[in-house]
Amino acid sequence: MKKSVWITISKAFTAVLTVITAFLFTGGAIAMENTAAISNTLGSKTQIVLNKETGEEVDTLYYKSKFSSVKQVIENSEKAGENVVAEGSVLLRNENKALPFAKGDTISLFSASSINLAVGGGGSSATSASSLNLKETLTDPSVGLNINEDLWKWYEDNKDTYGRKAGTSIGVAYSIADAKWTDIPEAIRTKKAKSAVFVLSRLGSENADIRPNTEGFTPTDGSAGDPNDLKNGNYLEMTDRELDFLRALKAEKDKGTFESVVLILNMANQVELGFIDKEEFGVDAAVWCGTLGSTGAKAIANILVGSVNPSGRLADTFWTEHRFNPVHANFGRYSYNGNTIKYGGTHGNNPAGGSPSKATMYDHTGVYYVVYREGIYNGYRYTETRYEDKVLGAENVGEYDYNSVVKYPFGFGLSYTNFEYSDYSVAYNDKTDCYDVTVKVTNVGEKPGKEVVQVYIQKPYTDYDKEHSVEKAAVELAGFAKTKILNKGESQTVTVNVEKKYFASYDSSCVNPLDETKFGAYILEKGDYYLSVGKDCHDALNNILAAKGKTKADGMTDGGDATFAKKIDDVTENFDAKTYSTDDSAIKSGLKKAESEDDKGAIISNKFDDADINRYEGRGDNRVEYTTRKNWTGTTFFGFDEDNNFTNQNVKLSWTEKIEYDVFEIAKDIPADNVKYPTYGSTETSYNLIDLRVDADGNKIAYDDPMWDALLDQMTWQDYVELLSCGERMTAAVASIGKPVTIDHNGAVGVNQRYGANSGANRGYALANNDPDANKVPPAYPCNALVAATYNVELMAEYGEAWGEDALWAGYAGLYGPGINMHRGAYGGRTFEYYSEDSFLSGKICAPICKGIEEKGVYVYLKHCFLNEQETNRQTVCTWANEQTVRECYLRAFEIAIKEGGASNVMLGLNIIGPKYTGVHGFCNTVLRDEFGMTGFVVSDFQDTHAWRRMPLAHMNGMDIPDRNYSSYKDIYTPYQKNHGAVAWAMRESAHKILYTVVHSATMNGISSNTEIIKITPDWINLLGLLESVTLTLTILSWVLLITLYAFPFISDKAKLAYAFIADKVKNENRVQKVKEGVKASVVAGEKAAAKPGKFPAYTARKEDLSAIITRSVALVAAVVVLITSLVGFNGVIAKNNALIKLEEENNAKNAVLDETRMTENDGLKAYRFEAESGSYVGWQKWGETEEEREKLTAEALYLFSPDFSGGIAMSRNMRAATAGTNSFTFKFNSDKKVKVNMRVNINCVDSWITEQGALDSVFNFKVNGKKVKSNAMTPAKADCVKKSDGSKIYYMGNAVMQLTLIEGENEIVLENCGGDQAFKTFDYIEIVTSAEITGYEPKYLDTSTLQITKTPTLTDEGEIKGWYKFTIPSLEAGVKSGLYTYEDTDEAIAYKLVTDKRALSKVEKNERVLTIDSEYAFFAPDEDGVMASSKIVVATTRGLPSVIVRAPKNRRLAGWAEVGNPSNYFTKDTFVMPDRNISVEPCFEYVEYAETITDELQKVRLIPKAEDANQNTPIRHDKVKVGAFGKAKDGLSQIMVGNAAMSSPGGTELATVYSYKGEVKAGDYFMTMNALDYMTVGGEKTVVVDMMNCGDEDISFEYYLTSASGKPKAPTNPHASVSLKAGESARFVLYTTFYGNNNLMAHYEFNTGMKNGMKLGVNQYVIKGKHTEYEGETYTVTLTGGGTFAGGATSVKLKEGQSIPAVTLTGENAGKLLYGFIVDDGLNKKLVTSSELTVGTSSLTLTPVAYEGGEVKGFIVENVTGKKSYVSAANLAITAATKKITPVSYVTSGSGRIYWTDCAVYAQVEPKATAQKVAGEQFMEETSSVGSIISVSGSANAMFRMDNVFRVAKDATYEYTFNFKNVGTEKIEFSLWQINAGSWIKDGSYTTNGFAGGKVTLEAGEVKTVTITFNGFSNGNLITLFKLESALSDGKFLVSGNIKVKA
Repeated sequence: MKKSVWITISKAFTAVLTVITAFLFTGGAIAMENTAAISNTLGSKTQIVLNKETGEEVDTLYYKSKFSSVKQVIENSEKAGENVVAEGSVLLRNENKALPFAKGDTISLFSASSINLAVGGGGSSATSASSLNLKETLTDPSVGLNINEDLWKWYEDNKDTYGRKAGTSIGVAYSIADAKWTDIPEAIRTKKAKSAVFVLSRLGSENADIRPNTEGFTPTDGSAGDPNDLKNGNYLEMTDRELDFLRALKAEKDKGTFESVVLILNMANQVELGFIDKEEFGVDAAVWCGTLGSTGAKAIANILVGSVNPSGRLADTFWTEHRFNPVHANFGRYSYNGNTIKYGGTHGNNPAGGSPSKATMYDHTGVYYVVYREGIYNGYRYTETRYEDKVLGAENVGEYDYNSVVKYPFGFGLSYTNFEYSDYSVAYNDKTDCYDVTVKVTNVGEKPGKEVVQVYIQKPYTDYDKEHSVEKAAVELAGFAKTKILNKGESQTVTVNVEKKYFASYDSSCVNPLDETKFGAYILEKGDYYLSVGKDCHDALNNILAAKGKTKADGMTDGGDATFAKKIDDVTENFDAKTYSTDDSAIKSGLKKAESEDDKGAIISNKFDDADINRYEGRGDNRVEYTTRKNWTGTTFFGFDEDNNFTNQNVKLSWTEKIEYDVFEIAKDIPADNVKYPTYGSTETSYNLIDLRVDADGNKIAYDDPMWDALLDQMTWQDYVELLSCGERMTAAVASIGKPVTIDHNGAVGVNQRYGANSGANRGYALANNDPDANKVPPAYPCNALVAATYNVELMAEYGEAWGEDALWAGYAGLYGPGINMHRGAYGGRTFEYYSEDSFLSGKICAPICKGIEEKGVYVYLKHCFLNEQETNRQTVCTWANEQTVRECYLRAFEIAIKEGGASNVMLGLNIIGPKYTGVHGFCNTVLRDEFGMTGFVVSDFQDTHAWRRMPLAHMNGMDIPDRNYSSYKDIYTPYQKNHGAVAWAMRESAHKILYTVVHSATMNGISSNTEIIKITPDWINLLGLLESVTLTLTILSWVLLITLYAFPFISDKAKLAYAFIADKVKNENRVQKVKEGVKASVVAGEKAAAKPGKFPAYTARKEDLSAIITRSVALVAAVVVLITSLVGFNGVIAKNNALIKLEEENNAKNAVLDETRMTENDGLKAYRFEAESGSYVGWQKWGETEEEREKLTAEALYLFSPDFSGGIAMSRNMRAATAGTNSFTFKFNSDKKVKVNMRVNINCVDSWITEQGALDSVFNFKVNGKKVKSNAMTPAKADCVKKSDGSKIYYMGNAVMQLTLIEGENEIVLENCGGDQAFKTFDYIEIVTSAEITGYEPKYLDTSTLQITKTPTLTDEGEIKGWYKFTIPSLEAGVKSGLYTYEDTDEAIAYKLVTDKRALSKVEKNERVLTIDSEYAFFAPDEDGVMASSKIVVATTRGLPSVIVRAPKNRRLAGWAEVGNPSNYFTKDTFVMPDRNISVEPCFEYVEYAETITDELQKVRLIPKAEDANQNTPIRHDKVKVGAFGKAKDGLSQIMVGNAAMSSPGGTELATVYSYKGEVKAGDYFMTMNALDYMTVGGEKTVVVDMMNCGDEDISFEYYLTSASGKPKAPTNPHASVSLKAGESARFVLYTTFYGNNNLMAHYEFNTGMKNGMKLGVNQYVIKGKHTEYEGETYTVTLTGGGTFAGGATSVKLKEGQSIPAVTLTGENAGKLLYGFIVDDGLNKKLVTSSELTVGTSSLTLTPVAYEGGEVKGFIVENVTGKKSYVSAANLAITAATKKITPVSYVTSGSGRIYWTDCAVYAQVEPKATAQKVAGEQFMEETSSVGSIISVSGSANAMFRMDNVFRVAKDATYEYTFNFKNVGTEKIEFSLWQINAGSWIKDGSYTTNGFAGGKVTLEAGEVKTVTITFNGFSNGNLITLFKLESALSDGKFLVSGNIKVKA
């Protein structure tokens, strides 16, 4: 090959390799910066956790995530929020089927809120998460709506001018400030659309009630200069501006601009809704959707188009006006009469006995109060109870009109379909002590939907109750359930379990029979109890009233149905105050031990006498009469009147000495005692907190286990103080027991901080995995009121899990939430945080949410406990309520959430309970723990003005920790170190609760007392290094080759040639000749430009060669330079990536040579190192008070350090003080002389607070002997500030050197924090290099004896600590790709990576065999030794199936197991027995696409092997197989059994579902399989492949039909097959079908012959999308009926499926008309098809032509089979089986046809004027089968008005106008009629000469007349009809329609 070719190849090869090498090295550098993220994505390990003793790998992730990235977590949370909005939104109104819209409709979105939806609320729950808007969700292709884009843009352009101004901070002003109708340009606002959608929004916020009925309340107006916008501060009243806007929309609707007006109520606080059904506002539909969260707008869009059928039900009563709610008479805060703190002055000598300094800490300017006077009658308990008493005729009810008070009752909600109830029954279950309420729900509407079944209880209101002030509401919610999605005609039987304990009522006045020294008990009384099921609370109550014999004649709003109200007669025979007056929850939770076998736990008695002003011992003359049924008129008061003026009807209380004493009890001293103190600092045991998590068997260590006492004994007094004084969204670390710090955050409605915000603790998955989305904020969730409105407990479990995942990834141990206070009226600022006005509903909804959160290792703090339903003066308000109210209405939600949801903790309210602050009241112990069994701890609310002042007193009363960090006030514990043993034990118990909660949380992830972490290099890094090495080597070799081939010969020859040229130039002929001869051969061989033999190149040629020489030489040099530079650059990248490794190696090398004094020799200088541990530390977050304690370092501190640190202390952990010097290290030592020295400082700092070349004094201040060292000597070089590669964004600055001067003698160096808002930084050591002799200091190092970290520290030869390894959370094990699998059958849903079994199979004993799992989806669980087996395991014969971990494929669920190669050997986990042979098994899965329908009764079927075939990708849904058992012969077979069996050919070896019957089968018997096949949609084409096998002993013959769940069981038109099978025989057949409705596909079996011994039929079925090739099709008949024929006059044709129907000729009455479409009847349903291009499906059809005369069709006259006619608009047309004929109603604007009177405008512009207007909507005149409008008119005789017809006449044309009139009013009507042109304007009565008279028309009431006017069009213009009243009218109404004809 020629040399030039080699050079070309070498060039190309070198260029390619150079590019690849550069790419690999550059990409590799980037990859190394993201090692953790890449490893996590690839499933590669970067470390493993090993047991120190065994060396085995262990799992220390106790709480795991289902997800592998923040992106997945966000997607899950977004879907969770969307689901809540979809299921919680409530359809309040839907007149004329205004909703849903159709795809393609255009809507106009009005109000400033339409572009700025309310997504949450303000205060601590506010979020910065982004949210979807209506434009993007409505116009999404999946929704398919169009919007008025100009209108949207107008609102966007003016958003700074219009819209609410309430922010998200704590304490906001409420305003609305929306645009007026006339502010919007007319062309934009009147743009035609299907509907006008008005978005009505309101917001709420912490610390700002919306309209408190409060002294000194100043209302605010929403928009400047418009006092009508927010009238008198009533933010929840519709403003005049808003109402005017709705009136304008109504007017436009009347004009035809819009067909409907739809209202979206976007708020948690309910707006007064008295306006909503008034005609003047024209609201057709309304949807309440709460506040929407991030993705709720998507759900709303789907609701508006019907993709989601709303199924939410109100969790609150919706009032017409809030003034009717008596709660508001006592809402806010009120001053005590005489409250001047008169008994203690400024508390210097207050009766509490505290010292002045302590008392002054509680010196408020005033203490206020509020009384819950309404008692239990909050919300529907008031409205329904007073309504029942009104109907029953009870005394003192007063004036009460239910419909004027309540707009929508509690539990109300509409649907796009209708449901009917039947088969109602109630049965008592003595095993569960529940009443099982059962009802059948049937969807009788047209659309699929869900229904909420609500069960209400009514208790008897007895004479005893009236005498003892026991109140009972007419109805109380006692249970509920939500159905699945029910299709048209589908039914579901729902059972609701009502606990009998809810039949009891609390009586605070009775003597407790279990302890006669106490008052109060839950009582049952003899009387009539009712359980009623209803669609809302009012419906349920009406059913009860009907059962009592009441009717509408008695004042009922509806008749009710007694069928659904069951009277319970056997609740109790006698007065019972024992049964429900004990609670053993504390025993069950382990808080207390049972004293005997029959110990029933705590006695329930009065615990809140001091909260009831009537029972409070210090009430003085104060007394309140709570609202009572026995006297409504005398005890019910209201807060404001119809003009929004406060009524001042609140309860009046006076200040007493005892009230003052108890209010300021928090300031009193705690008496000394002689109680023995607990043990502190014990060394008898050395437990770490992690040791008390679980025992050796994996069981949770009980709360009362003796190990806890031992652990608590180990703690020092200071440990307790540190732990109990710092609780602001955290719990402090305790080094002595290895407790890490925990981080909590706000979470009333979900996590609202960034996933990566918890950088301090760094335990969240997001930061541990270096997730690229760590800085994203979790999606905002909808308000809790909307959550409650779902009434879906199952959905709440998923919702809670989403909360837990958010917190787990964000690294929060606890969430301050959920919020579970009550909605006490509508004006609470934090209504959005709470669920409902009903405590039962709140608890039942909150419990599964709590459970879902806690199962992720995140503990909840239910808040705010309790009676904290308002924000007004929340820290200084005494809240008074009676005990029955407290227990039944306000604590019940907390009780249910704790008992059923496992809620760990509680956050207290800021209020005062009666006269006592919540933290010292005592109910935390006596109720939350003793009665409810709460095991966790209690925290105060944030910035609590009460908590920190007397924490010791709080501990004694059950509050454990403040929501503040009170390090500066730790001395409040000092007085109690002696003579206060009771305080010490209370502190110990508080610590116990905190530790018990923390150890069972995700905080402990990665922590173990016997493990170490080994870092490993992932395979991908090794592979990358190999590729880099190979490509670099090849690149270098290719360059060498290129230079060899190209450069060297070329340079050599050209150099010689150049030399000849120079010699020739100087005329050295002899030398030239020698050169010529010497180079001739090489020149000829090497260059074309060389001389031929015997000749020398010419001078010119030699000059060109010289130029080439120079050019190519330069290029070569440049190429070499590039190569060298590239390699150096790559090496630099490598160096940068390995910077930390080098620094660590440097540090280790330096430490390795340190001697006992930590010095090194260096050029005659000595290096003295001062470790942080050697210094004296003062400040926040001490890691130990004593010298001994400072030698111990917690895992939390280690976690904060970088790997190259040798120890040290967190300098400013959580330090945000503005004052410099709060934290400091001091080092003292002696120098033998004055000398200048260099000092090296080793620190770390977060990069957001110091740049790569920032001055160190932005981190610390340095003082040497009292003088500050300037910063210019403290700036480290940029290269020394290395950003860590693990993504933690911490800069290591270890080479910062500064000069300072030491003095002879004692020196002092101080490092202190700077002032300002500082971030985290760590200090390791300083090192002084000097020639001086340094003495007088003793180095101190860490002691590892009690240190619990995840990696053993590196030690020197002397055993000193040399370096620490960073604590990190292990990532999820490898082997599971994101989103590919779901995890089933594991307690914690963990995917384990398979590892090799370490037990050799050669050791198998004689009685053992090898069991192998042959599947990627399953493997054996770890054995008792912790060894993880691979796919093989040794199992003893006859043993059952060992524990197996199964990872089911997506949408699949484990059904059973089958032997590989022998699938007939099928078994479940319970039926497996190890055979006497080696065996391989594989899991069998079932298809569970609709996961929400999974039950425990699933039929187990093996996954069809052909399921991956593209034509068989929809396997049969066997998850819902039900066998219809309908009796004998006529009614079908009964006792059908189902089982499983292997099937032979033709279906292969699949497992079949077997239907069996043991009795005799007769010909004609039948059965059905319901929901067994698949879900079909209208027109969907599918082929059903059926494999059947006769598994019985007799031959079998039957007909197999495909049918619909709502269709006929069998019909000749249904696809079917005749099946005959001999015993053991199998067959396959294929059926093709198109569906006629949205419903489940079903199978119907009817037997042709009988079988004496029963039958067994194995069936496997699956569905193929579309038509299968095996199906040839059938022939169907198409029949015409009524006015049409096919070609040749035929009225029927036979066609195959898929063929088009031939053309149709109209005949008879349709002759001469146009074909509009057909009514198509397929034997089951009728529908209108407007296309003439019809095709045949899978059934015969009957077609009825629909003909019309042309024009625009706007409606139809529908005639049913009885001959009755009616008119419906095109949008509302519905064809049913009763439809006989439809006639399109079309209209014209010229020519001949109908006048469209609905569009005609009515004017009163002719003098004298009549008052006339057109009533909205089209009206049908049955007598004339015409459609027109109703005109409402009044006026004196001769008054006139006109109607401008939508018709244009032509000049000189003749018209005949026929009017149809009908008097639809009550007055006689007389008028004269003229027809005129618009061009002949009427003046001065000229109509009498210029118009065309139609004569005088007289109409009696109900009379119909037809009038015809013939006239000429004397100008081209619109037609005008003039009416003149002949007699006066006060309220006339007539219906008018018209036809017009052009005459020849």
